[in-house]
Amino acid sequence: MMMFVRHFAAPPGYLIVLSERSVTMRALLRFTLLLTMAILLSGCLITSEEALYSVGDDVGISVTRLGVLNETIDDDLPVLTLLERKGTHYQTLNVHFLESILKGKSGLDSTDEMQALFKRLPGYPDHYIAQVQLKGEDFFYSLVTRQGSRLHVSLMLLTEEEREFAEGSGLHVPEFTLGFFFDNAAQLQEYARYWLELKGSQWYLAPRSIDQKSMLFSGDIVEGEENIAAAKAATLEFGCLAKAGHPGDPAVKALAPPHNRGKLLIAIESEQAIALCERSSTQAGASQSARYALARAYERAGIYQPANGVPGSLAIARELAEEGFGLGFVMQAAAYTSGKGVEKDPERALQLLKEQAPQTDANVLQTLGTLYFYDYLGAPNYPLSLQYTTAAADLGSSEALATLGNMYQLGLGVEQSHATALEYFVQSAAGGSSRGRHLLGMAYYNGYGVDKNLQRAFTNIEQAAQTGFPAAMYAVGYMSAYGQGTKESRYTALNWLRKAARADHARAKKLAAQLYYEDPAQALKDDEYESWLVQSATEGDAHSQYLLGWLYESGRDQKPDEYHVYSLNWYRKAAAQGYVDAQLACGRLYLVQKNYDKALSFYESAVEQKNGRAAWQMGELYFEGRGHSGMSAGIPRDIKRATGYYEAAADQGIALGLVRLAMAYISGHQVAKDVSRAALYMSRAAEMGDPEAQRALGSMYMEGTGVPKNTARGFQWLEKAADQGESVAQFSLGVMYEQGTFVAQDYGTALDWYNKSAAKDYPRAWNNLGHLVEKGHRTKQDYAKAIQLYQLAAAEGVGIAHGNLARVLATVVGYKDPDKATMHAREAIKLNDKAYNHELLAAAYAANGRFSDAIVEQATAIAKAEGESRPSPNRDLRLSIYRRGKELNCFAGGEKGCF
Repeated sequence: MMMFVRHFAAPPGYLIVLSERSVTMRALLRFTLLLTMAILLSGCLITSEEALYSVGDDVGISVTRLGVLNETIDDDLPVLTLLERKGTHYQTLNVHFLESILKGKSGLDSTDEMQALFKRLPGYPDHYIAQVQLKGEDFFYSLVTRQGSRLHVSLMLLTEEEREFAEGSGLHVPEFTLGFFFDNAAQLQEYARYWLELKGSQWYLAPRSIDQKSMLFSGDIVEGEENIAAAKAATLEFGCLAKAGHPGDPAVKALAPPHNRGKLLIAIESEQAIALCERSSTQAGASQSARYALARAYERAGIYQPANGVPGSLAIARELAEEGFGLGFVMQAAAYTSGKGVEKDPERALQLLKEQAPQTDANVLQTLGTLYFYDYLGAPNYPLSLQYTTAAADLGSSEALATLGNMYQLGLGVEQSHATALEYFVQSAAGGSSRGRHLLGMAYYNGYGVDKNLQRAFTNIEQAAQTGFPAAMYAVGYMSAYGQGTKESRYTALNWLRKAARADHARAKKLAAQLYYEDPAQALKDDEYESWLVQSATEGDAHSQYLLGWLYESGRDQKPDEYHVYSLNWYRKAAAQGYVDAQLACGRLYLVQKNYDKALSFYESAVEQKNGRAAWQMGELYFEGRGHSGMSAGIPRDIKRATGYYEAAADQGIALGLVRLAMAYISGHQVAKDVSRAALYMSRAAEMGDPEAQRALGSMYMEGTGVPKNTARGFQWLEKAADQGESVAQFSLGVMYEQGTFVAQDYGTALDWYNKSAAKDYPRAWNNLGHLVEKGHRTKQDYAKAIQLYQLAAAEGVGIAHGNLARVLATVVGYKDPDKATMHAREAIKLNDKAYNHELLAAAYAANGRFSDAIVEQATAIAKAEGESRPSPNRDLRLSIYRRGKELNCFAGGEKGCF
């Protein structure tokens, strides 16, 4: 038994229509509708390599040409499949009528090389097995049940439990992965009968189960050329209105959901809409709604006036207006208001709507209300806006309800009432208005008339965004960028902001560009974002100007700005608006150019805005001073002025200057040494939470430097610094716990602090960790790991780590390496010429059999030890060992002479 498997990914829940979004399914469009739908919906097929049937049965359809028409589900269009009978087989003329038109085909004349036959299932009247084959491909099977003029189709899927039960009852059920493969018709019929026994002969009436996916779709049989022509016309009009219908058009509102919401102009895909609407509008008896949808498609494409045989949007609008169609007047008024396609003339727009348009049309009244609400006519007229908007709302305009809500929200022409506004927003959103849905979400966002709820705000705004409403797309992008009511996601934010920006939403352009370039790690060159950034910067946005300056400075998206001409140009523009980051950037670049006068000027401007970073930088400049340059006089060293700026920086929460002063007074660098004064500055910085200052102050208390010695307070400050991740403080605490200094000895706690310090790459912590691991203190003894840790520290110049390596490699049995031990001992002496390190070198010589050198080096160590006042009886013992020609061999328990 061979297994035939095919898998087609598709969104769940698509019952009876082929989504035009399914671009990857284009090849499947050649299949008959029945099997195409089955493939898309379930991803599973019943199949065979050879035909199980050669002759089909009569399904009771007398005509040779027929159609199968599906109603629409979700956001896809109706599917009209055209078939022609040839003998007992049916051949598709067209699988998807609208899809063919969108592809540029005639719709009826295209022939698909696919054949299907229907084989009656014995014992079940009106139940057939459909066998379908695309030329040169395998055969596919489904169950078709006829109920009057309707066909119901299923792939006869079983749940896992049902399949196991079937196998237990002796039924032949092929192994199931993504499809079933049958060898003969008898097996397939047996399986189909079993499926019907489980589901019932009226299986299509049962609720559709997500697991079973019993009923894939139902379609109406369309017989006769006239009926087929009518079905084509109806399908075309539906497709046209779904693609470009106006949200306020009653004919659009009568469509099946969700198409009854209509299309915002910005959301119309003009090429597809024109393809469908031109065909629909040229049919005899074409509806005004379809013609108006075509006009909107032309408007979206920027085709306003007749040209090249195309009538253009305004010509159609005028024809419809002459017929009394209200939306025809609305389109003309919009053109005169915006100046698109005609010379701008708001008064002409008002005249059209008030004097010629029907005053009982909700769309006309709503548009009049909008004209008076905004300043199209020179100045808003809220009383008249309220009058017309209320009349439109009374006629069922959901857009008018949104405008009324906005008026109550803002208190324009009415007494402000957030509660009343909320009621209107709710009604408007329920009526399908994208703007109403957006405003409802914004009410939740701001807490107007309702408790603030960012999650509900996001839910409503996102629904409006999905219709293409630019303000909502911007809001969703903004909320996604900052994690408001939804998970923070830069990707999602940029996705929505890009859509809004392409709809010419100014704030979306600015925010999209700023978000894109604020993250250097993720921002690649993108001309679209860059153009939005340039536009925003040119329009005077300081943050955009700053980012553009940064782009030029970094050379990421421009040619390198070697002399900072372009970067400084944009930085200066932003700095002139008081943008602090730009002032700092100007100061920094002028320092590079050694133009100290200008640098000080920009830093001082930032200081005047209470910017701590600028004050600290000024303190640094005056503390060290800068020499004279060709562009300006230098900056003289002035500790008093530096101190003043450091104090100003501290007032803004930046303690670095205070630490700098404290360290200077401790060392006497640039100032007279004064540890008491140093302690004052260090205490202030520590109280501000600066971890370096806390660590230094802790050490000062431990040693009594500038303050009375107080080990308890010193320990507390070290803990504060360590808790903030200050690696030196963490190391110091580790030493205290390892040695039992000021605290009870605790190797476990020492190990914890060393690990934290080592995680921040503090080299001395690696060395001390190595010591604990070597000795097995509260951790497994492991010489190999200890050597690795010592090596990490030694590579960073830690002398004691070189010594530890020399000791282990020279004396520990099983790990000796005399040459490396010699090298590390010499490096330890170079870093610290003390007796102990000379002893290590002697041990390394002995391990290498160089006993004469070992004796000389050990004698040197003994002599140095006398000067260091650090007596050790083992020194003489080691000397005697070397004189006997023996090396040190240390292991568990050790031996005399070992370190």
